[in-house]
Amino acid sequence: MTLSSWSLDTRRLNLYIDGADNFEFSIFCESNEWMLVDSVAWMHDERYNCGHTETMEFTELTYSMTI
Repeated sequence: MTLSSWSLDTRRLNLYIDGADNFEFSIFCESNEWMLVDSVAWMHDERYNCGHTETMEFTELTYSMTI
């Protein structure tokens, strides 16, 4: 799952991952159908050219889960 803003760049919206780069497993309830095995979270900034002179930077947060 990737989260990012389409309208607010890094100058207007500060997205970040708080704490470790994985999920806290204690908040999940166990299931009889599947098991949460692993999780990873990472962030990176993506730059886009807007017109001939302006470059805008947007932060993307990506979360990956192995079930």
